[in-house]
Amino acid sequence: MRSKRTTFLLVLSGLLFSTWSFAQQKDSVAYSGDDLHYLGYVMLTGDTSAWANMKNDDIYFFSKAMFFRTPNVLKYLKSDDLYFLGTAWIYGSKAELDKIATDDLYYLGMAIFEKQESYLDNIRSDDVYYLGKGLIKKDMNYFDQMSTKLE
Repeated sequence: MRSKRTTFLLVLSGLLFSTWSFAQQKDSVAYSGDDLHYLGYVMLTGDTSAWANMKNDDIYFFSKAMFFRTPNVLKYLKSDDLYFLGTAWIYGSKAELDKIATDDLYYLGMAIFEKQESYLDNIRSDDVYYLGKGLIKKDMNYFDQMSTKLE
């Protein structure tokens, strides 16, 4: 039979480690694969037919805001980080990037804002990395290296 102290220590360590793992998830984004591919495609080509294929609402509205350069579309985003990324790019305000909590989106924003690939080296998500690489180099071949979701 476990003592109360042992049970308390197990519960406490579980809480500490689960909190730490949640904090680590802020380093990378939840967006990946096809949606980021379509986002990059719309941003490079201006072909909005890709909107029909987007599954994630935040990526759809972010793409629409970037295409029309209208910040009022950003109000539909659930993600604060995408909102700040969008306002930074639309208004050209680097200060908005400092409000982004997710490291990957912050470094993507800095890379695009400064037009420097070196910021992309800090991105953990391969898909976000290739999105940034493709947008900076204006080369859609980088989007082909993103993961795909088979349905």
